[in-house]
Amino acid sequence: MRCARCCRRRNASSPPRAPLPPSRRSYLALPATDGAIAHILFDLENDDAKSRDLFPPGALPGLLPPGAYRFANAPRDARLTALAFALGSDRFARYRKADRPDAGLVPPDGVDAVEIDPIADAAMLARDLINTPANDMGRRNWPPPPKRSRPSSAIMPP
Repeated sequence: MRCARCCRRRNASSPPRAPLPPSRRSYLALPATDGAIAHILFDLENDDAKSRDLFPPGALPGLLPPGAYRFANAPRDARLTALAFALGSDRFARYRKADRPDAGLVPPDGVDAVEIDPIADAAMLARDLINTPANDMGRRNWPPPPKRSRPSSAIMPP
C-alpha cells in the first residue's frame, strides 16, 4: 500500500482538502500491467491537521479485497498502524453472521506480530463484553467460547 499523502500533487491555487471522515473513507486500487492490484492509495490525513487520528488504517480490512498487504511508505507510528489494522478486522458475530475480512497486513519494519496480538485480543474481548447484553453473561454463557482459531489479528507473520 502507498499512502496517498505522498502521492498528492496539488496545484498551488487549489485549496487544501480535509481528509474524508471515517464513514466516507475509501481507497484507490492501481492496476499492474497484468490486471492485478499493484498499489493501494489510502488517504491518512493532512500534515497540517490540528489533531491527529492515529487509527484510519483500521478501516482498511473492511475496504480492501482479500489478500496480503504491506505499507510501501513507513507509517507515522508503525505499532499503532498495525494495531488499528488488527482491530479493524474484528467483527462482533454473537447474534448474527459477520464475515471477517480476508485482508491481512504484513507487519511494518520494527513491529512484532506476537507483541500486537495480545493487545488486539484484549481490545476485542472488551468490545465483545460491551456489546453483549448483561442477561447473556450468566454462568451458562461465561466464559465466552474462544472465537479465534488463528492469531486474532490480521497481522501476518513475516
